[in-house]
Amino acid sequence: AVVSTQSTGEKAPVKEEASTRLLTPADLKPKTPEPAKVNISKLIERLRCEVKVYRVRVCEHFKDFDGLRSGSISKSLFQRGLASMQGNHKNLTPSELESLSQYYADPRTPGNVLWVQFEQAIESVM
Repeated sequence: AVVSTQSTGEKAPVKEEASTRLLTPADLKPKTPEPAKVNISKLIERLRCEVKVYRVRVCEHFKDFDGLRSGSISKSLFQRGLASMQGNHKNLTPSELESLSQYYADPRTPGNVLWVQFEQAIESVM
């Protein structure tokens, strides 16, 4: 806004008050950074090496979660199986876990992961 002064006729800028608006829950949410891009093929190759070096049997960490033996388990169980599979060598980041879960997502059952396809991809090294 601009206000003219009476004595000189010049227009002097006037500071505007900051507009007041109500905060929404979205304004109060902490901003989370974008997840890092994960190269799935490099990640799978790294897991193949770990499976070979540590002689891990992938199916042993997932099959008990699959009561119906359908080859599909929930995302949280898949991530639990990955953590179990790595034992003391846990080095998967949350973004890597999420990327693997999305890559092997079950198209028939939203929220599930095709662990058998993951197993076949990882154990193809043996």
